[in-house]
Amino acid sequence: MEKCLQCGELCVSERNTKFIVTDCVFHSAKYPLATVNKLISVHGNNQVIGSDIGCSLSATLAASSIAQMARVANVQLIVNTFHGHAHNRMCQLQYHPLYLPGTGLEDFETCERVFSSSNATAALICHASYFHYIQYLDLHFSQWDADKYAELSTLLLFCLVQQLIWFQVASSLTTTSRLSGSSPQTQQNLMHIVRCIQMKS
Repeated sequence: MEKCLQCGELCVSERNTKFIVTDCVFHSAKYPLATVNKLISVHGNNQVIGSDIGCSLSATLAASSIAQMARVANVQLIVNTFHGHAHNRMCQLQYHPLYLPGTGLEDFETCERVFSSSNATAALICHASYFHYIQYLDLHFSQWDADKYAELSTLLLFCLVQQLIWFQVASSLTTTSRLSGSSPQTQQNLMHIVRCIQMKS
């Protein structure tokens, strides 16, 4: 029988403010696979899922019983931005969001922010009974959902402003390279930057 620890596995969905928390984690690959399976069933096709170990989890997913379903659903596993810099260069080229078109400005570090906010509950639950431990966590995450829903319009406005700035930079780089009479190599470098910005948008 596998050893059970009283800690949590957390999956945050960016498409809404709800998340999955499981109280009991076994040291096994079946829980991340179950989480991927749940995300496919809830959110459907064409997803990018960030994980600290997205590179090795991709290999596990490819060898699992849900591999065919993940391929059909066009699910791509990647490494979170912060953790990606600790991986080797070949891993980064294949799994880091910086190099993948379509990921935009997302860093896939939402779970880290959730964990950071849940540290505030530690003083309340460290000596609590199991019932109160679960009750405090439920209260904390219910409030987290309400707060994030209230902040959603500000987030959307911020993302829109960021995208507009990127488009302005891209168009000014294109105009500058044409007007300045710069060398062909400089123009080629600027156009490469513009293409990268447009791919990320």
